[in-house]
Amino acid sequence: MSKRDHKTYYKVFALRDGTVTSVLETRKPSKRTLGREPKIDEDGVFLEYPTDAITFEEHTDAQRIQKHITIATAINVKRAVRKLVLPPLAAITEELSAIRRQLDRIERKLDEHGRIA
Repeated sequence: MSKRDHKTYYKVFALRDGTVTSVLETRKPSKRTLGREPKIDEDGVFLEYPTDAITFEEHTDAQRIQKHITIATAINVKRAVRKLVLPPLAAITEELSAIRRQLDRIERKLDEHGRIA
């Protein structure tokens, strides 16, 4: 079994809105190292450090550039999801509601005729 088959765990540095600006890959956390039972999310994140613009004042230019690229990417992904995923999802939701209404009508008619137990 290769390393790729194993779950990866992360400590992350994130902005208040949840945008992750940097990560540290690490071994699976244990209760002994954390002093509590680790809470690991679906992405493998078990520890999140809040950060803000002041945190990056002492960083190198490359680190600041990386932060800006990360934030820009997060914003672009959110916009893409809103544009590409949400409209079709709304249409599917409406269609499902229409099907539910139609099913309710069919069930009422069958019940009126004594065909539903």
